[in-house]
Amino acid sequence: MKHKNLKSAIVFFLSFICLGFTQTATENATKHSFIRGTRLFTGVHLEYWGYRETNSLETVLPIYYSMDLNNYVQGLSVDLVTSPMFGSLMSEKVTNNESVLGLSNTKARASYNFNNLIISSFGIQVPTGSNEQSLQQQNTVSALSTRNYHFRVSQIGSGLDLDFTVSSSYELFDDFIVGFGAGFLTHGPFTPVEDGLEYNPGEEISAALGADYLLMAGSRQIKFIGDAIFTYYTTDKLDDKDYYQSGFRLNLSISASTRLSPAYYNTLNLVLALRGDGKFENGPSYQPGNELLISDYVHFLKHKKFNPFVLARVFLFGENEFEESSAQTFGLGGGGSLKLNNLISARAELIIDAGLMDKDLVFGTEVNGGLNYDF
Repeated sequence: MKHKNLKSAIVFFLSFICLGFTQTATENATKHSFIRGTRLFTGVHLEYWGYRETNSLETVLPIYYSMDLNNYVQGLSVDLVTSPMFGSLMSEKVTNNESVLGLSNTKARASYNFNNLIISSFGIQVPTGSNEQSLQQQNTVSALSTRNYHFRVSQIGSGLDLDFTVSSSYELFDDFIVGFGAGFLTHGPFTPVEDGLEYNPGEEISAALGADYLLMAGSRQIKFIGDAIFTYYTTDKLDDKDYYQSGFRLNLSISASTRLSPAYYNTLNLVLALRGDGKFENGPSYQPGNELLISDYVHFLKHKKFNPFVLARVFLFGENEFEESSAQTFGLGGGGSLKLNNLISARAELIIDAGLMDKDLVFGTEVNGGLNYDF
């Protein structure tokens, strides 16, 4: 069995260790070898959802900084992420809602590549975000955390978090690569509600397995990437007493990419999240519902320095224990990236979603834009 160059299977590694880092950071990193050079990304993310008599809006200004330290320690790199955000909820029924404004939590990660054999990572999340929300802000916080809306910053408030991951990957034979990893995440306590009780989420223990295969179908190449991530949660505590035991989470994903013609390139993605039953201490069990995402991206031939693309996506959310929170939405969008010079590139994207949530109409709009600077 021959060890592979980590560059071609880095998608699997990042899908595991970059949980919690921005999507843009992950997308950019997968296009390069693990030590990516020094890079700064800053942008804006606007997302709106309308449902029944409520309108939820979130504005996020993501900032991502990545730097390799090869000149000092061979194989070492660091990443920093933070996202100033503004969230609001407008409702005809509830008139005393308050907006949420401030930084999200700041995340830092140091990663080390051991001679292309093992990659280890240590991360810390500092609670620079907003904690101790007022009672008037709770409706807004609840709306932002609604899973069917998939807001960019959906968790408002947390304590000091620490995580450690290790992973490796091997080329079993030509064009077939497997990877595996394990991780541990511990959460610090925090007070989510003003003058409320202290809450301490349980630890998370994860294991991952991935594969990367290049299929030759006649003259066409089809790139398959798949991974499975299993996470076990220990018991949450409220006021230092056992409160809730989350069920397991199993994420299964697969993507297939191929050039359908000289004019465009297609990528199809499927992501399935299976959730085990949770249980309240001395109380009932709770099934949060499973999730499925299907998306398809079509990237067209570059026109001068502009790379346009279109996309379609479907979100399916299963019912929870109370036969609520089911949703089926379909989205269409497009955008592109523009190379401004040798160092700076820009990206913009617009997506419109519509569908049903608990059998009522739901409508969403998402706008993304940003600048990427390679030092």
